[in-house]
Amino acid sequence: ILLSFWSVSDTCIQLLKPTTTLSGVKGWRVALQPNIQYLKDPYHIVTWIISIVLLVFLLFPFILLLFLSPLLRRKFNLTRIQPLLDAFQSCYDDKFRWYSGVYLLSWIILNINMPYYVMEIILVAVSTLHFMIQPYKY
Repeated sequence: ILLSFWSVSDTCIQLLKPTTTLSGVKGWRVALQPNIQYLKDPYHIVTWIISIVLLVFLLFPFILLLFLSPLLRRKFNLTRIQPLLDAFQSCYDDKFRWYSGVYLLSWIILNINMPYYVMEIILVAVSTLHFMIQPYKY
């Protein structure tokens, strides 16, 4: 399940990433396939829309579910999706089961094109949070 999440989110993010080439070709290119112009090819437009839909309606709500599952357990019966949640949250202490959402969200944010110093700040912040709360069971 975790590998499927990684591969779907990574593919969606890579399809949304524009890049430039150093070979003298002008314009933005698709990061996965640099011979395709960014949002000019009709196939890229379709895959771009599918990537946005998957991110907005599948991946981000799942991360939100991981964040809110400790609160939702108090209000709703989550026994049908408990095995799915346990696949992501079983390694964490019961009061820090929401931390799996932090982990997945920080991974998605770090995959976005940004300057290295911003990535370093995010990594230091997540690492500091991790060392302060120590969310793992053992």
